[in-house]
Amino acid sequence: MAKQIVNLGTSANKGDGDPLRIAFDKVNDNFNELYLDLKQVKSAQTGGGTLIVDTIGSVNATDSTLLVDGNNGKIVGPIASTTWDVVDSNIELTTTNTGTNANITLEAQGIITLQESAAQDYVQVSQNGIILFSNSGVAIRTAGQSIQIGFDTGSGDVEIGHSSSTLNVNGTLNVNAFAKVIPPSYDSAGRNAFTTEGFIVANTQTGHVEAYINGQWRNMTLTDVGQLSDSGAVIPTDISSLADASNLIKTDISQLTDNADAIPDSIGDLLPGGNLSDVLTKSASGYAWTAPVTGVALSTLKTEVAASADFADFKTRIAAL
Repeated sequence: MAKQIVNLGTSANKGDGDPLRIAFDKVNDNFNELYLDLKQVKSAQTGGGTLIVDTIGSVNATDSTLLVDGNNGKIVGPIASTTWDVVDSNIELTTTNTGTNANITLEAQGIITLQESAAQDYVQVSQNGIILFSNSGVAIRTAGQSIQIGFDTGSGDVEIGHSSSTLNVNGTLNVNAFAKVIPPSYDSAGRNAFTTEGFIVANTQTGHVEAYINGQWRNMTLTDVGQLSDSGAVIPTDISSLADASNLIKTDISQLTDNADAIPDSIGDLLPGGNLSDVLTKSASGYAWTAPVTGVALSTLKTEVAASADFADFKTRIAAL
């Protein structure tokens, strides 16, 4: 209530002030309100009581520890409470120390949870590990710096995604010399259950690494060149298209090895006879000169047929060729 003032009158014994009863009623009301406030203060000091009051200024503990810095508008002392609720405002945890000890530590015997109530996103720290959960997406970004997961040699396995998830790499995937890529292992019947393009398995039945490409499983570790499809015409089919860097194909007849004695090395191996236009052939009895096999050109034959009057004339013309 507002403070009640006793009307003393305009002068002594004037009789225009408050009657005695009304005056002392005001005194009692003032004392009752002061008594209640003092009782709250006393109760709060001795413990067990609650003091509800608006305070302007700083607040110190019994041992003179500064709890509330009224000059700078900050709570600087430790806070022990089961709830910390701020309505339509922000909670900022900052440090004024710019040195190495400018740390903020949240420590609990149970679980520490940072949660956005509307989206149900949270970060949870407990003795069972750290959980980062979001039903809207998780983004880990840097300003060009590296992101290291399981970087130390003492780190355990790193698992990303569920068996039904897809891992997308929008850049270059580098595997260093100390790492290896291990595809899942299935036999032929087991891998047939997968029909995802680009899926890679290690076939324990065939002993090959296989990939599902264009609707079928293809062997990625072929050892026989005959099993390869030369789509890019990498392997030439004409011997003239080959580059004989090791001089495998001899260009000088003297460099050839005649294991079958196909080329006579002595004139004595030749049988007598032969004309200028004959060719050298080998028979069971040895090498000999034989007349080359000649024929009639098709154009000549057509001319003779067209010019023949009858079959007898045709035979005469053919015999004369």
